[in-house]
Amino acid sequence: MQARNDDMDYFSEHTVYYAPKPRISTPWTTWAKRIIARLFFPPLLLWDLLKFAVRQLAGKKVGNLVFLAQNRPLEQVELPELSKFLSRKKIKIITHDHAELDTMEIQNENNTEGKYIVYFPGATATMESALEFTQEYAQQFQCHVVIGNFRGVQYSAGKAKSMQDLVTDGIAQVQRLIDQGVPADKITIVGYSFGGAVGAEVARYFHQQKQKVSLFCDRTFSNMGNVITGWIRGGGSLRPFRPPETGHKETRVGKVLGFLLKPFFKFILYLTQWQSNTVEAFRSIPASHKEYIVVRSSKQDRQHSSHPPADDHIIPHYSSLHAALKPERQQQKTRIDARIQHIQASADKVTWTTALIHNKLGETVEPLKTAREAFKDRKMEAVNPQEQQENAHFLRWSQLQSRGTRASANNFFLRFFNREQPMSQQPALAAAPSSGVYYGSTAAR
Repeated sequence: MQARNDDMDYFSEHTVYYAPKPRISTPWTTWAKRIIARLFFPPLLLWDLLKFAVRQLAGKKVGNLVFLAQNRPLEQVELPELSKFLSRKKIKIITHDHAELDTMEIQNENNTEGKYIVYFPGATATMESALEFTQEYAQQFQCHVVIGNFRGVQYSAGKAKSMQDLVTDGIAQVQRLIDQGVPADKITIVGYSFGGAVGAEVARYFHQQKQKVSLFCDRTFSNMGNVITGWIRGGGSLRPFRPPETGHKETRVGKVLGFLLKPFFKFILYLTQWQSNTVEAFRSIPASHKEYIVVRSSKQDRQHSSHPPADDHIIPHYSSLHAALKPERQQQKTRIDARIQHIQASADKVTWTTALIHNKLGETVEPLKTAREAFKDRKMEAVNPQEQQENAHFLRWSQLQSRGTRASANNFFLRFFNREQPMSQQPALAAAPSSGVYYGSTAAR
């Protein structure tokens, strides 16, 4: 990276955008129920007062523990060199509650389709630290990339007092593009780790507004309480900051402690408004507009290898979005298996005089089997065997490969980004899950 201490491209503001207040409305019936409940049961007013007091006193402190990027000191501005066809545009976004968000738009002049990635970094990352690989995204995926610092991070003004503040910032980033005329179906939100939790809430908001943006969660958790619990189950701790040694091993003591302390963690996060139910936000998005990846080695390697992979230390399997979505995957697999068994049973009844029908039935089964195997595609592992012993949470997409196709995570995302036809919409899979889980011939969506 090339240091540019007097970089006017960075420090001068080329564009200022004033974001409108998000249109989040509570139905009047809900307000009526709340008022009536407090009229007939006044102690609820004390509960409201307690929540307000806790949020005011502890909201910032919990935020500093959860969203560590706010605590990072100002860094020297170092901008990576731009490759051919790329340019940068600096933007200041001012939200309705007066936060000022430093934002960079990386533009690719070969972006003929007008596609955008809006990238939300993790809890410890900054826009400046992510510029190098987001520029690679713009180059590789032939698109524009928008990345910004949340309020309170580096040169962005304001302070995040709750998870909703960060969601407001994320909504402002996407709203700017929509206001300048970018179609929602050209926008893909990419959220990494903590940024995936923000991204899921932002995507849910826009789908509620009938704006069909897409969502890609990269190594994201199911909810904030599960992250803390997962660390304890794996032998890690928050104070001192020490993640588990692997993303899949758990101790008996850790499981017991996690079980006992989980309600307390969820209660504190709820009171301070830092709870994030990512899995529910993810479920609310149509299957055709969402995808995710997780680092998850095979059961054989985890249990029987002399040097088992470390997987993801920061988001252990227990805490992952992938683990929380297991019921949906299991239901989809069951439906595919039932369809395969039905076809095979029909084929067994076919006589030699109907060999053509027999062959056609066999051809129908193969795509179903491929779809069944495609569930492995979003499970990633390190390409380099030596890196499999490292914390895979921090590996680049080019360093990860799918356990199914052996293609890189870059390739997996590209197929999603290009909106390839869902396998569930192909004729052979008409009786398979209709939720659009699969993408392309092998990619799960």
